[in-house]
Amino acid sequence: TAPMLPQSAVLSDEKGNYVYIVNGKNEVERRDVQIGTVDDNGVTIAEGLSGQEAVVLSAGPYLNPGQKVSPKRQSAR
Repeated sequence: TAPMLPQSAVLSDEKGNYVYIVNGKNEVERRDVQIGTVDDNGVTIAEGLSGQEAVVLSAGPYLNPGQKVSPKRQSAR
């Protein structure tokens, strides 16, 4: 079983694919990931996440590592 995220959560740049997670201090951290399948249901994360992290689902392009956020929690699908 692998974590599945909406496509809006997965970002990419010259270093590869990544997501932003929110740590225990409500700060944004970059997490490099390897994607698996991509379909209408979302993106399967093959490596890089355990499934227990608080992942930023949208607005990632507007965030920077270390930035403080006020997360709105949403249960996993």
